[in-house]
Parts: sequence; structure tokens; C-alpha cells
Amino acid sequence: MEKKVAREFRHKVDVLIDNDAEKDYLYDVLRMYHQSMDLPVLVGDLKLVINEPSRLPMLDAIRPLIPLKHQVEYDNLTPKRSRKLKEVRLDRTHPEGLGLSVRGGLEFNCGLFISQLVKGGQADNVGLQVRMAVM
Repeated sequence: MEKKVAREFRHKVDVLIDNDAEKDYLYDVLRMYHQSMDLPVLVGDLKLVINEPSRLPMLDAIRPLIPLKHQVEYDNLTPKRSRKLKEVRLDRTHPEGLGLSVRGGLEFNCGLFISQLVKGGQADNVGLQVRMAVM
């Protein structure tokens, strides 16, 4: 079973990451995690490789490599994954604002993700959720 998971992971890496240096970095980061078991450091390091929306499926591929006792924390530290894109329109001239806060972006060399929602705000009312990626 472990060999199958590892084989599927390597295949996913080959499909989603074409830069050999980034692949090597990803494997090094995972090796360091399995030695230290420091999940926040792992997630921080992953953001340097999983830095565009097309690579978000890597988060799902990495999850089986995380020990069960850390998987809930891994889910909380990583952006929410979704197979479907959802297009919404928010009115930025709305008197109460957009009703959301975001984190990430170019300065952090990663995607942009919703970090907070205002209950009953525009973003909440159209069904956006914390940890969704903003495209």
C-alpha cells in the first residue's frame, strides 16, 4: 500500500511540477518533515513550491504522506481544496465592503486565500469560505 501511495505521489509531482529543482526541493522538504515532524515548517516550505493554482492538487497528494495524528492540523494549515471553480462577483463599492480578508499573494510567493469572513457580509452571502483560493 505504501509503495502504491509513493508511486502515485511521484506521478503527481511529475505531472504538476516541470522544474527539476522544484521537485528536488519538494522531496527535501518532505524528508526534513519526516525527521522533525514540524508541520508548520513543512506547510511554510510547501508554499515555495505550491505557488500557483494549478499546483494546489499537490496538497491532496501530500496528505497521505502525513501521519494520521497530524492530518487534521495539516488540513487546518493548508488552503481548502476544491475540484470546482466557483465564479462570484462582489461589489467593491458596497458600503459595508467585501466582507472578507485575504492572505498570501506575490509577497509571500504563494496563492491568495480567504483568511476571514464577515458573517452576513457579501462574501459570506455568496457562499465563499475560509481557505478558498482567490483566482
